[in-house]
Amino acid sequence: MTGPKPARRSQRSVQTCTNCARRKIRCSKTLPCTTCVRLNKAASCRREEVAVVTRRSLQPNPTPVSPLSAERIEAEHSQTTPSPYVADTTTISNVQDAVPQIDDQILEQLLASLSSPESRLTNEAAATLEFLTHGRRNVLNQFTGRETVPVTPASTVQGWNIFFSTEDARRVLKLHEKHLVWMHNVVHMPTFLKEFEENVLKTDCDKSWVALYYALLSQTLHHIDISILMWHHQDRKSRTDNLTDISMRYEEVIQADNELKELYSSWPQSFRDTNTIPSSHPSKDGLPNELMPAMLLMSTAQKIFTVHREFQLSCFRDRRFAFSQLSCVTVAERSIEAFQKWPDCLESRICRRMWTTLSYVISCCITLCFALLFKAQNSLTHDFNRIHGHIKWGKDFITKEEQTSSIARRGVRLLTALMDLEQSLQFSVDIEADIGDTIRRVALADENSGETEGYQIVFPYGQELWGSLM
Repeated sequence: MTGPKPARRSQRSVQTCTNCARRKIRCSKTLPCTTCVRLNKAASCRREEVAVVTRRSLQPNPTPVSPLSAERIEAEHSQTTPSPYVADTTTISNVQDAVPQIDDQILEQLLASLSSPESRLTNEAAATLEFLTHGRRNVLNQFTGRETVPVTPASTVQGWNIFFSTEDARRVLKLHEKHLVWMHNVVHMPTFLKEFEENVLKTDCDKSWVALYYALLSQTLHHIDISILMWHHQDRKSRTDNLTDISMRYEEVIQADNELKELYSSWPQSFRDTNTIPSSHPSKDGLPNELMPAMLLMSTAQKIFTVHREFQLSCFRDRRFAFSQLSCVTVAERSIEAFQKWPDCLESRICRRMWTTLSYVISCCITLCFALLFKAQNSLTHDFNRIHGHIKWGKDFITKEEQTSSIARRGVRLLTALMDLEQSLQFSVDIEADIGDTIRRVALADENSGETEGYQIVFPYGQELWGSLM
């Protein structure tokens, strides 16, 4: 019976965990690391045990020499041994130095140390894909594999007041994440909650972040009223907070989807009439009434995408979540078809330039791109020629605003890359990896562009005309 395998010898201790080294992804170098925690592998997160040795101990045993020769060799060795304060790129000229053999495991760790991000697109990454077109720095860093570098805010507030205890404030934000964020979808709550945990420990805080925090508190408290119980909630099944039970979680997704569609169906027909082609003068009393059905449908589509976000990618692979695929693709197609009926007039051009319109059209096209990219798994489910036409139309729609909107420019780059990828899928062996690589290239191209962000509004026809439509 053989004994335990001796520890590998190395000149430095190993900081990357074995899971990250094996998958060739960046490790946070903590135990457990953030990647293993996210993948529910915290229990197996460990580092390889190595025997840390110096370069001197790696050299062959010297032959006996005289004391004088030993002193001379020691002096020569001290000149060639790199100082711990010298950069790792120092060249060793002594060719007699023994070099440890680089085996496969060492090579994996070297690759992991290059900070190369995980290549395959995950549900979590797909869920934040629409924010990529908004130019959000933390999302760009997520897709490019770089750490988010804290930026010193230009304006801070000292001794900011969180109003509640830390635990109560955390509960209010969690409540907002669970029940209210889908209503506006302008805040990525996991990121905001992480920033809250960081800022609550600081005495100085960015004023814009504090303002957003107060806005979220205000909206959450506005919707809290324990004395009012909507009648249809009384017949609901008991809600579960067991996040490990995906079946129960998906039942809630389906229920939320049905309620959204019931709410949409309850509105007056004039709000939902997307079959009537708007006239060349769609405004009445200063409001573009004939354009509103398409805007309302696309806004509802965005809420449906948000409800199904957790299954945005897996629904095209896993038949258990096929309802998400059918629901999202159908409403995306209907929304694009409603916009295709718009006339080319001043009112439609103004509505087209709104950042929400551009963002929603891009979201619809991303959903349809996923349907195309996974068409081999769903060959009998959709009319892919029609879907391809909708994506092309959506891309042309936002291309018209490239000169005035950074969201449009990013959206065109992203959709172009995804459409080009669809043309080469017959040679793909890992679709998720190819999608991830494509999106990463788009993010890298945007990283140093210095474009205007989506919140910096432009009024191309004058602010008064825009104000008449608000």
